[in-house]
Amino acid sequence: MIELGYRIIYYKNHEDKTGSLLHETQLDGDKVSAGRLEQSLSDIGTFEFELMYDHPLYNKIDPITGLVKIVNKYDKEVEFYGRVIKPDAGMDSSGLFSKTFVCESVLGYLQDSTQTFQRVPNNGVEDYFRRIIDFHNSQVEPHKRFKVGRVTVLNQSDIPYRYIGYDTTFETIKTYLIGRMGGYIQLRLEEDGMYLDYLQSVGEEMDSPIQLGTNIETARRELDLSNLITRLVPLGADLDKDNRDEETGQYVVRERVTINSVNGGKSYIEDAELVKQFGILQRPMDWTEIKDAGILLQRGQQYMQSQKIAISAWSVSVVELYLIDQSFEKFKVGNTHPIDNAPLSGVERLQIIKKVIDVTQPESVDLTVGADSMTLSKFQLQQQEAAKSMEKVLADQHAAQQAANEKLEAQTNYNNQLSLLQSALSQYQANSESLAQEIRVLTEQIAQLDPESDADLIASLTMQKQVAESKKQVFDNKIVETEEAIEKLKETQGGNVNGV
Repeated sequence: MIELGYRIIYYKNHEDKTGSLLHETQLDGDKVSAGRLEQSLSDIGTFEFELMYDHPLYNKIDPITGLVKIVNKYDKEVEFYGRVIKPDAGMDSSGLFSKTFVCESVLGYLQDSTQTFQRVPNNGVEDYFRRIIDFHNSQVEPHKRFKVGRVTVLNQSDIPYRYIGYDTTFETIKTYLIGRMGGYIQLRLEEDGMYLDYLQSVGEEMDSPIQLGTNIETARRELDLSNLITRLVPLGADLDKDNRDEETGQYVVRERVTINSVNGGKSYIEDAELVKQFGILQRPMDWTEIKDAGILLQRGQQYMQSQKIAISAWSVSVVELYLIDQSFEKFKVGNTHPIDNAPLSGVERLQIIKKVIDVTQPESVDLTVGADSMTLSKFQLQQQEAAKSMEKVLADQHAAQQAANEKLEAQTNYNNQLSLLQSALSQYQANSESLAQEIRVLTEQIAQLDPESDADLIASLTMQKQVAESKKQVFDNKIVETEEAIEKLKETQGGNVNGV
């Protein structure tokens, strides 16, 4: 038997291995009155839920030490595991009491420790990452410790030393690792503990589309060009001075290496095509380690050649069709899907970076899909594709409207013809019935007369009866013809106007 929905279990602390049922989809199971799970590719996952006062665990949820696990009953995957961090009690206008709880993923344990200043040899990314995690583990309880898993991010610098500051471990990872070298931190829950993978890329390339008319309920596309640079001013290291008897402080600015001497006296690099399309948007860019103007010019040119001018991101509400159709794949954070909503854009293949689940309605989820950084050529191509897609949509709408108008006209003509025929049939039937009544009366009158003494009157009434019978036969023939005409009209035009 296939089970749908989510089972949510509450553990009073890390030593509780049994737990208590917080939410069950079965009719007789205890339930949260609301539950919102947010999974994120770049941040700590959260889960917010509400309990009504009659729930067995209403007064038994402990913050910080209490843990919550969410299991997908369909595929048995653990969608969330984390601690309760914030309880909130209240009463609504009808006098009903409830409590709301906010939970964060166990990845939040990285915020329970701080790093300290370190100047360490540059022995690669894994060594640097392991130092940070080891220092975290040295400060926290055993159940908050992590093991270093797979590290696939490449060492992008040959500087002899790396540095670590005084931030929390989580902020240190975001600033000194992800912020400088890219990649993704991924949590893995295994039988022997919690693992942190530091990966260059995550997720899989999926074929199931996020598509208008298939699984999209609502959609919104954002295109951010705020970081676009059409003129770049590269800035290198501070210029060396023989006598550096200068002020020091937050607002002191020192002269730096520029490209003027190797760029015809210009301090900037310009992309003529971008300037033509968007105008002059001049921004500085720092390369504080470069002291040579020629190398600084090369770096600036490389940046402009590979510049991503825009960031595309989608917010969509979709239906999880994998629950009812095995040809569709589950939407998972990190996976990449083609997204196709013709009026808003051409087809894009983007990564799911956030997923929001209502645990009380598992079939509907909200996704943030993107962000896809794009070059000028890709931006222009997508603008053209979107325009073509919109033209097609408008053409389809026009064709549909024209077809609807033609169908309406055909329906009107059909109704008019049918109405005329039915009106004529009613008139013929009325005339035939009137004549039938007249014939019955004449027949009764003739029967009451004496054949010898009323011979002349009988002859006259008989003549009238024959005339009436003749007329009735004409109307009866008209009735048959009209009924046949109605049936023929229904067969030849009735099906068409009804779309058969």
